[in-house]
Amino acid sequence: MPARHVTRPLKTLALALAVALSATSVHGASEDGTTPEAPKPPRSLLDIQIPIPHEPDVANNGCRLRNSPSEKETGALTEIPFWSLVEHDNLRYSVRLTVDGADKFAKRIAGLDEDARTLALLYALWDHLGHDGLVTFFHSDRAAAAAPQLRDALKQAGLTKEFDLFSRAMALVRAPEQSTRVDADKPKGFDHKLRALSREFGTRETFRKTITTFIEGRPALWQHIEELRARLNDPDRLTVLTYALADRIGDTWRPYPEVEKRLSSLSREQRMLALIARFNDEFKNGGVDQFFYNSDGALAPEVHDAMIELGMTEQAAIFRGGLDLFGRPYLRDTQKRREAFFHKKRGSEWDWTMSRLTDEFYALNGGLEFHQMKGSMMVVGGPGIDYAMIRYARAHKLAC
Repeated sequence: MPARHVTRPLKTLALALAVALSATSVHGASEDGTTPEAPKPPRSLLDIQIPIPHEPDVANNGCRLRNSPSEKETGALTEIPFWSLVEHDNLRYSVRLTVDGADKFAKRIAGLDEDARTLALLYALWDHLGHDGLVTFFHSDRAAAAAPQLRDALKQAGLTKEFDLFSRAMALVRAPEQSTRVDADKPKGFDHKLRALSREFGTRETFRKTITTFIEGRPALWQHIEELRARLNDPDRLTVLTYALADRIGDTWRPYPEVEKRLSSLSREQRMLALIARFNDEFKNGGVDQFFYNSDGALAPEVHDAMIELGMTEQAAIFRGGLDLFGRPYLRDTQKRREAFFHKKRGSEWDWTMSRLTDEFYALNGGLEFHQMKGSMMVVGGPGIDYAMIRYARAHKLAC
């Protein structure tokens, strides 16, 4: 669904984060301008600090490990999928392929042992397949430039069928100057042939299963990945869980009774966390008014209750102010809510009151302050939504 324009507070926050991340120090200037002031001591990490961009892995989060690949995953929402562990260990390499290109990518994975290096290459190929498989891959400049490395990884992994199909696709797309990227002026029938090879190669889902089988056939590699389950930090575990919950809830644009039915299929604790996650995603993207404007806004009364459940009393009070702007009964229908309020009241006092709610969220806990701790940038103050979610998920052991 189309989103409203990003509100001014979110634009300001995005700029502030970018500046903070690029800075080598967050010490402010002293009053006389000669020497930097020491950063203010941070308050409780658990309550008000947000790691940027992430926290390091932990020594042991208490999650139970599987003994071998023969011990199948349960598929429960509380279980961290094995593939999420694969991504945790390899996404960094695939991202660097996109950012740095094939040569720097090769140097980055050179120090890995043979199996880990092969896995990093296979994962990078999977990550760049996209919706149209090999067609998507060969339309990417950076990814296609690494095609020779990825082809060799398929051979190293013993994936004969995939190696043959990928090699044929490389030969098909290679231009006279030896480029491996798809050119716009390829002869008629080229696209049809590449798509045929892509269909034989398979989708991202089938290739994901192929990679998993490769890992399971190498005990040391499998053990290394599985052990990450006990080392995932709380924010990463929360991310995996909230994605799973979002999939379970599905599209909130559907009639509210359908959404309510899907919500009721979750446990009470999962439902509370899922509701706050839906609000948080909209809030980070465009503020409080974007949440109410978009289809997730149909869940507003339940979001208010979830904030109270998670101990977010100050946030709930601000949110209640927004909820009251819509009167009673609250309009669940997104299109009707847009027409009755956002479209008819644009530029009015109602509109300004709604927009100011986002500023009120960011003013919580004294507002945002930036600190540097152990090599990581930290934000103190502000909405406190992420850490309320982490505390709640931890207390109810919602992800392992």
